[in-house]
Amino acid sequence: MVKRAFVAFCLGTAGIGAGLAGLMTGTAPVSAQSPAQSLAQPQAQTPAADMCAAPALVSAASVRQLPHTSVALSQKHDLRVVAVGSSSTEGIGASAPSRTYPAQLDAILEQRFPGTRIDVVNKGIGGETAAGTLARLDRDVLSLHPDLVIWQLGTNDALRNVDAKAFGAQAVEGIRRIQASGADLLLLEPQFLPKQASNATYAAYVDAVRALGAAHGLPVFRRSEVMKYWLDTRQFTPATMLSSDQLHMTDASYHCLARLMADAIVPTAIPAIQPPAAGKPAQAIKALSGPSAVRSAENPR
Repeated sequence: MVKRAFVAFCLGTAGIGAGLAGLMTGTAPVSAQSPAQSLAQPQAQTPAADMCAAPALVSAASVRQLPHTSVALSQKHDLRVVAVGSSSTEGIGASAPSRTYPAQLDAILEQRFPGTRIDVVNKGIGGETAAGTLARLDRDVLSLHPDLVIWQLGTNDALRNVDAKAFGAQAVEGIRRIQASGADLLLLEPQFLPKQASNATYAAYVDAVRALGAAHGLPVFRRSEVMKYWLDTRQFTPATMLSSDQLHMTDASYHCLARLMADAIVPTAIPAIQPPAAGKPAQAIKALSGPSAVRSAENPR
């Protein structure tokens, strides 16, 4: 049954709605991503000293999955990443632009790869659905000629009960256009929200994003699973992981997302270039100032 859901996504728009509708109604299981294509796996317990840790949940994408990113980092070429999506990409809940996950990802990658010019461009717009991203994809994303696109999708579609068939068709079209541009693509699934824990529709959209990744051979950052792990292990509480609205992330959880995202997009074949300073644990959470804000990079290379 899982395979039937995958095939529906593979076949194109004619089968998308049925596959997602099956996930949402329970006619297809909601376990959608194979270990080879996922950035999340079953995990063991971890010392609570590291707020960001999610052992065995985040693994590096393969060179085959992110070839342009791998070449840029291994050969010190320029690397342009465009993060697109809704409010948790824009950074609602962060105390400053430099505390959003794209800005902190920029700072972390620059620290790890000195001498490589890295631009992480924030193109998130709060409240956006997959349809909204698709409408501005050429103007705001592809015109920048990114090496890597991180597409955060599904949250608002789920919360607004967007038609399953429409969401699937829009997601597949976006994937097609990004891949046709030559950019690498990583999907970022919806965040874990305690208030939505029993919402079958919300869970179905999380699994639908994983199914999209499996169907198209794309890495998926399983943010929902990582955030739930943080809560289960008490590395975070709902109050420290989410803002007062219990929807958007905080400076601390955005930092952890950025750090684990960096781990996910740097293939294991590329060693860390700059080790942590002596006496400072590699896993400790700290505020990274990095660039004062995400570079606008409005002029394509």
